[in-house]
Amino acid sequence: MEVIDYTQSDEEIAKQLKSLRSGFFILTKHPLTDHLISRIMSATRSLFALPYEAKEKISVTHNNLNRGYTPLGEEKLDPALKRGGTKEGYYISRDIHEGHPLARLPLHGPNVYPTEEQVPGFREVTAVYMEEVSKIGMRFVRIIGMVLEKSLEQYFELPMQFLRLLHYTPEESDADQGVMGCGEHTDFGMLTFLLTCGEPGLEVLVPTEGGGKEWTPVSVDSNALVVNFGDFLAILSEGRFPSTLHRVRTPSGAKDRYS
Repeated sequence: MEVIDYTQSDEEIAKQLKSLRSGFFILTKHPLTDHLISRIMSATRSLFALPYEAKEKISVTHNNLNRGYTPLGEEKLDPALKRGGTKEGYYISRDIHEGHPLARLPLHGPNVYPTEEQVPGFREVTAVYMEEVSKIGMRFVRIIGMVLEKSLEQYFELPMQFLRLLHYTPEESDADQGVMGCGEHTDFGMLTFLLTCGEPGLEVLVPTEGGGKEWTPVSVDSNALVVNFGDFLAILSEGRFPSTLHRVRTPSGAKDRYS
């Protein structure tokens, strides 16, 4: 899988984007600090370590904004599987208070958080992390526009951005039995920036030299980001930047995986 060094010029990165074999690449030397990554991962572990009753109080089922906690097995992305993925999740987006002009738009509104007593500093670190990743995303919007020879930034002045925290259990995946960490799917948005801290499980369906496709495990350094293009970008670019199928297959002997 292609590795892109964030410290390169826009022109150098644009050249690499043009030569990708799939809709995935690994981003290294990005500006997210080790300290921030450590803080967001610590907050993620603390959130999912809460009792189920505490997490249920901030469930997505209590609002229509797609914000909050999603329980184990709730999401079944591949209808061919017998059960939902062996993961639980949590969504937040831009925190928009009631009465704000954007609050009347679909999926715009306030986030739901654990209390400060439950996870100290959670609200602050998630906001900082989302803001820093958004800056990386906006640079890539500009570079993708260079490749497509069109300006895209005016469409993303207030982007619909989501931060999703995930916890995969150690349960071993078995595709034949319909059990996966996360079933095969494409992402629906523009860009996804995934922090795995080096834990295995992610697989991408990539082209082979013989003209076929095969599931390929993604291996990254602990603080590198895995970046992929979503369905929206595939449409916007008329297929120039494809949205690639991927899944999470939890291997035997795996640890709890957070991302």
